[in-house]
Order: sequence, then structure tokens, then C-alpha cells
Amino acid sequence: MTRKLKVPTYPRELGKRIRSNFPSRLHFVNSRDFERDQLRYQEAMDSERSRISELTRVKLPLLAKQYGRVWPEEAAELVQDLAQVYVRGFQVVERPAKLGRKKTWPHQRLLELSRTVGLVKSLHNFTDQQACKFISTNLGYKSDWGPPAGHTGGLKAWWETLESRLHDARRAQRQEEQFLKAQ
Repeated sequence: MTRKLKVPTYPRELGKRIRSNFPSRLHFVNSRDFERDQLRYQEAMDSERSRISELTRVKLPLLAKQYGRVWPEEAAELVQDLAQVYVRGFQVVERPAKLGRKKTWPHQRLLELSRTVGLVKSLHNFTDQQACKFISTNLGYKSDWGPPAGHTGGLKAWWETLESRLHDARRAQRQEEQFLKAQ
């Protein structure tokens, strides 16, 4: 018969993993000054490493108190390395990936929506709202503009989404026109 290993539970800070906030390289991209961007990125990485190191250094006395032991200074690094493997509070985890929908649609998709709604409005003399309903339910357009698989909001919510993205498309078109006039 095999025995199940008991995983120790730790109080408060020793039970919480350390969340890393390592910066994305994309936040430090500026094509004009590559060296400066690299330096800023490296500084941010070093800052995060030192923050994590400080958090683990602060947790070592808590671990010693938990086990009622005092380790010699020479063994502190070994204890810290072992704790990172076995003690939840010393483990570093990355930020969770962003879940859910993307905040914006690609520019090309917005323009395509605007063209499709414009075409349907001219053919059927519809309002924007009626055109969005039509393209999301009509067989000819549903494959492109119907609700995506897994959409849980219902058809009415999808119509509102299409209308909202249509407004975004028109805003983007106005901004393009203003930009072209300015040049």
C-alpha cells in the first residue's frame, strides 16, 4: 500500500507564491534609440530581480520561525534554494496570461464591417441597427458576422457589439481622413 505524502501548509506569507512582474520587451521598443531601450529594459529586469530577492530574504526568518530553527549564515543560500523548490511562499510565478476577449478588433476587420453595413444599408434601406441585425442573422453574411463560437451573451448582445464596433470603424475612418488632410 502506498502512502500519500502530506503537503505542509504554511501560514500567511509563507503560503503565498511570489508574483513576478517582469516587464515585456514590447514596452521598451523605440526604433530611434535601441541602446537606450535595451538599457531601460535591463534596468527594469534588474529591479524586478532585486524585488524578488528582497521578498525571499524577508521570508527566510519566517521559515526559520516556522520550523523553530536557526541556520548559520553560510547555509542561508542553500536553505533559500531548497525553500524555492519545496515551500510555496518562495516559489516565483509569472503573471497569468490575459484571458478573455481582445479589447479591440483589427483595423482591417473594422473597415470590412463598415463596408458590409454600408452595402446592406444601401441595398435594403436599413438603419445601422437593422443592418447589424441583418448581417448577423442572414445566411449570406452570418458566416462572417454572426456571433463567434462560445459567445454566451445572446444574439441581442452580439448586435450591440456589432453596432459598437461599427462606431469604432467610423471613428477610425474619420481619424484617417483627418490625418490625410493634415498632410
